[in-house]
Order: sequence, then structure tokens, then C-alpha cells
Amino acid sequence: QLLELLDKAPLKALQYAIPIDNKGVLRGETVSSDHWSLRKIWDNFSINQSSFSNSSSSKKVGLQEEGIAALEQRYKKTAEDLVNKQEFQKAAFIYLKLLKNYTLAAQTLENGYLYQDAASVYLKHLQNKSKAAECYEKGNMTLEAITIYKDLSMNEKVGDLYIKLNQKDEAFVYYQKVIDG
Repeated sequence: QLLELLDKAPLKALQYAIPIDNKGVLRGETVSSDHWSLRKIWDNFSINQSSFSNSSSSKKVGLQEEGIAALEQRYKKTAEDLVNKQEFQKAAFIYLKLLKNYTLAAQTLENGYLYQDAASVYLKHLQNKSKAAECYEKGNMTLEAITIYKDLSMNEKVGDLYIKLNQKDEAFVYYQKVIDG
């Protein structure tokens, strides 16, 4: 049912989409021993959504290898189509929540100029502080970038960003650290 719905109405299908992993997945409820009903499990396409919407009535279901491969292929195609339509948030949702490809999720958000969300993925899922700081900087979230650059001991960059904020005294403190080093 899900594969058919992905072909006919991809955005609607994503509300019922099964995250791919090797541990089985949470899924709707049993109608009979060999039939499962589709239940909406995603409320929206937010990358910050942390749980399924009807998880209390969900069951753990193992997928056959062929089923996983077919879903993965359809998810990738749907994400690519969404990127081509410049619907970066929805494409990133697929990469992050359904395919568990955190790198592609972050890159998609960054390409869509969704820098705060990209930074969040770089920090939370990839532990890449440098890329997160770059995203904050690109998104004009300078104080957030400064915080990370300080943590990375990138003192010259911190000084440059303080200059950008017209905080020369703070900038000179960090430039002095560079000189002392």
C-alpha cells in the first residue's frame, strides 16, 4: 500500500512512511494476521519531530530485504524530486527521518538556505561543530557561530566575527590569543 501511495501521492504517503533501519519499524495495527492497515505516523515534515504520532497503537514489524530496498529506492526518488522542486525541508525530512542519511539531510538543508536546521543536524547527528558554525555564520546567526568557534579554539575566526559585530575590544582579545599562540 505504501509503495503505491508513494507513486500516486508522495506527500500524503510520507505521513505514513516507515523509517528504514535494520531493527524493524513501528507500524500501524494488525487487521488480520497477514494484513496491516496504514496509520498516519508523521504529523508534519519537521526535522525536529522526534516521535511518531500514533505510536501507542503501533507494532514492531520486520521488513523483508526486498521491501527495504524498494522503500529506500522510492524514498530517494521522492527526495530528489522534492529537491528539484526546491522543497528542501521535505527532502531533508526524508533523508533524516526515513533514510537515516544525516549527511544528505544536512547538505540538503544547507543548499536550501535553511542554515539553522542544517546546523542542528550537523551538531546533533554528525557531531560536526565546524560545519555547524559555518551554517550559523551563513545564516547570520553570528553569536551562535562565535560560541562554537570559541569551543573549537578558532580564535582568529572569533575575532573576525566580533569585528563584524563591531565589537572591537572583544575581537582584539581573540586576536591577541592568536598572536600569543
